[in-house]
Amino acid sequence: MEIKLVEMPTMGSPWGSAMWMARALRVEEAQVVLSLDARKIDARATETQRLNLSRRHDRLQSQINSLVQTAATFLGPDWDSRLDGIH
Repeated sequence: MEIKLVEMPTMGSPWGSAMWMARALRVEEAQVVLSLDARKIDARATETQRLNLSRRHDRLQSQINSLVQTAATFLGPDWDSRLDGIH
């Protein structure tokens, strides 16, 4: 999927697109790590552990929202419809 996105014609500069894609890959990695950490939390987790996980989730959601808001800059205004066939 990432290769197809990189190969798509972009609305912005190639450097900007590469930086955006690098941010997206870091966010994807953070999602995986957070998911693994969330699976380790059980009923005996402390309130501090749960709050830490919640804060990380909130930061990650903020990063995702930022990526989505800037997607049109690099992928064009119809970026979401262009991704329908990519899986």
